[in-house]
Amino acid sequence: MKTTTASLILAVSALCLSTSALAKDGHEGHDHAEHASHEHGDAVTLEVGNGVAEIELIHDEKAGTIVLHVLSEETHKGLKIAKAPRLNLQLKSGRKQVKTVAVAPDKDGLSDEFSAQSPHLKGEIEGGISIKIAGKSYLVDLGHEGHDH
Repeated sequence: MKTTTASLILAVSALCLSTSALAKDGHEGHDHAEHASHEHGDAVTLEVGNGVAEIELIHDEKAGTIVLHVLSEETHKGLKIAKAPRLNLQLKSGRKQVKTVAVAPDKDGLSDEFSAQSPHLKGEIEGGISIKIAGKSYLVDLGHEGHDH
């Protein structure tokens, strides 16, 4: 009986500790990559700079569209910027730049969501995203991550 009671107390204690750890994390049993997918569909998360921001990239290979959500690395909430990012693509035929446009900019012209449509965005893409945040320019590598699977 003592062994059963001790085991039960240990099991309940472990459950309480794991539940409190989840509450502190705020992710209730899933990681950041899964969190990104819950927010904006099948998004790929790309890091801007060293912890400056994140870009959630949603690429529809068939339609040739991309949607970019710029997020604060710290809060994972929208980070509004003034200048629309540009996609610098590496194509078989050479380099091509595709401009994005702000989706629903605020009264100051700032937005945290940008989109683009181009025949160059059909299929897998390679290259980078040129983005300016707080007056500083960054080039984010798409690598193999710039397409969905």
